[in-house]
Amino acid sequence: MPANPHAAGQDVTQIDWPGAIIKWVEQGEAPPQLTYTFRTNATASRSLPVCLYRKAPHYNGSGDITCATNYTCT
Repeated sequence: MPANPHAAGQDVTQIDWPGAIIKWVEQGEAPPQLTYTFRTNATASRSLPVCLYRKAPHYNGSGDITCATNYTCT
């Protein structure tokens, strides 16, 4: 999971933890993948997948490098 020393030094509070938990509890839908989104400057943002411990997001080699869908947890 990204934390201060990882993923551009941003904070894990930028993951929608409450939204994922509420949807899971109230609608029975477990999150297939959480996404970590953070601002890179005043007008741009970047997203990465939240990976299980010991895995890290790795770019798939094509597509927008600022979009989580172009990364795989390995």
